[in-house]
Amino acid sequence: MKKEIVIAIIGALGIIIAAIIGYAASTAPIRMSIEATETAEARLTAAAQLYGLTPSGNSTDFPPTIETSVVSQITETPSNYADPKEFIQNYFALLNQRMYEEAWSKLSDQFKASNDSSGYDDYVAFWGTVDEIEIIKMEITSQSNTQVLVYVEINYRYTAGYTTTGHTTYKLVKDSSNSSWLFDPN
Repeated sequence: MKKEIVIAIIGALGIIIAAIIGYAASTAPIRMSIEATETAEARLTAAAQLYGLTPSGNSTDFPPTIETSVVSQITETPSNYADPKEFIQNYFALLNQRMYEEAWSKLSDQFKASNDSSGYDDYVAFWGTVDEIEIIKMEITSQSNTQVLVYVEINYRYTAGYTTTGHTTYKLVKDSSNSSWLFDPN
């Protein structure tokens, strides 16, 4: 009787070990494809953060609730300046509407020259891969008369069908007319 119990236990352990090995072998290709997709998504999110800007569908509407908070003392900004958060929202709206020339004009010359692309054509090509961008959170972290830093968290939905989340602190500087902001490299 003891011998039969030992044989039954060894048989059960064999079945369990075979099941574990079979499961591990069957999920390995799935894990590899998930990791490859995550790597591709991470590269696209990094590219989106490099351009520092975001699109959202084909509408001009913004998410109805956007968390905002001021983290440091803010120096008064001239009244003819757009609110920095509003400026960023408007920029993303231009991208969402595929108004690339107007959006490109919201970048400083230094910002345009700072990325590793061939300029406007690469800019348009990249944003053509993004279907929608949703601002999750914005908060001003620092502001003076000449520049402002704004932390932004964004969901990027790509035309390929996946979504990634990115977060960046954008630097805005006054334009030459002293009437608006421009994205500038950090």
